[in-house]
Amino acid sequence: MIIIFLLLQLLIKFYFMKMASNLTSLVFEQLDQTGSNYIIWRKDVETYLIGHNQQYVLEPNTPITNQQRALAYEFLRRHIDTNLKLEYGNVNCPKELLRHLDDRFNHQKEVLLPIATTEWNDLRFQDFKKVNEYNAAMFKIISTLQYCGRIVTDADMIEKTLSTFHMSNSVLAATYRLLGYKNYCDLLKQLLLQEKNNEILVKNHNSRPTGSKAFHESNAVSTSYFENGRGRGKGQSRGRGRGYGNGRGRGQGKFYNPGKGRKFVSDKNPDPPQKKQKRNVQGNRKKRYEVICF
Repeated sequence: MIIIFLLLQLLIKFYFMKMASNLTSLVFEQLDQTGSNYIIWRKDVETYLIGHNQQYVLEPNTPITNQQRALAYEFLRRHIDTNLKLEYGNVNCPKELLRHLDDRFNHQKEVLLPIATTEWNDLRFQDFKKVNEYNAAMFKIISTLQYCGRIVTDADMIEKTLSTFHMSNSVLAATYRLLGYKNYCDLLKQLLLQEKNNEILVKNHNSRPTGSKAFHESNAVSTSYFENGRGRGKGQSRGRGRGYGNGRGRGQGKFYNPGKGRKFVSDKNPDPPQKKQKRNVQGNRKKRYEVICF
């Protein structure tokens, strides 16, 4: 029983914590004091209220209860700027609050239309490094134009894109015109594919100079193996065993002179007679080889 009671307390505590977080968290961005984001904010408000069965706030002649009025009013106040809360602090009805905000900021269509038109005229495909960057900028302008009542068709978007290619890509633009795209999405798909193919070509071109052969890693390993003096055979310097490269040990290379003996052997401990005789034999053998070579 004690365990069940503790579990119920935890569930109740979790429920109230979740309710409190919903009251303080923002569903979308607040309305700025200047009304610069009013278009997006108004659309977010309509979507949220309709999705949560609170569309009565958007209908002026629909009666609502006190609880519905309080919930909608709290939601709207939470998503407006603090200065706007102070300005409209005396308005207690959500419908009245929306009406005041519409009267104040709904003139954005007249303000944004010339700005969006200028941005559309200045938009060029050649000014962007990536196709997706151009596509995002274009649709941002189109959304503003559509909000202001201007319709932008697929033909307008295709013409805007192909007519603003760089002069070096004029042949490519003419090729796309001959293909006769009707939907902008089809042209966008082809542009993205062409961009990816160009990236692959540039990567392959920069991997090594033109006309050169690829250098395999296996060759590099085998070369370093012999340079470190671990091979078999006669080398050109002192190596480990009979090998190439620089290392400790004895070799039969070009710079090896057995007649000189060891440099670090002390005079107090001379070599035994057998070793001296062996070295003399090697020196005589070398002189004999030299006579034969001449």
